[in-house]
Amino acid sequence: LRESKKRATYEESDIFVFMIDGAIFGLLGSSQNEEPDQLLDYFLKVNA
Repeated sequence: LRESKKRATYEESDIFVFMIDGAIFGLLGSSQNEEPDQLLDYFLKVNA
């Protein structure tokens, strides 16, 4: 958010983090996902 919008407020950044956090927990808690550890490892590698 900070890269694409230089004047993002703290509240906007906070909302963005909560959205990403919710998406991660949704995917990890999904009954369709058989390997949540692999998904988490992939996410951490991509965002490292």
